[in-house]
Amino acid sequence: MPILYILAGPNGTGKTTFYSIAAASGFIDTNLPFINVDIITQNLGGYEEENYIKAAEIYRHNVKGYIDANADFMIESNLADSRSYEWLSLIKDKNYQLIL
Repeated sequence: MPILYILAGPNGTGKTTFYSIAAASGFIDTNLPFINVDIITQNLGGYEEENYIKAAEIYRHNVKGYIDANADFMIESNLADSRSYEWLSLIKDKNYQLIL
């Protein structure tokens, strides 16, 4: 059964910082794919609107790809945007175990 780890919490609470520290200390396996809109946005050149829009598209594309492959992965999300839930039916159909 594939596993989806969700690193969730309100904006500004340190989700990305927690991930970085946990990965560096070996608490989180760095081989586990980690999808984070903020990191994608930074890699696209920073927090400009067009980068954020593109990052959200990349995020959704990557989530769907891992689900289609029945792969384990981790996402970072505040779970506040209804578009964050588009993949829930795919998760349900693929019998993912969710770890929040």
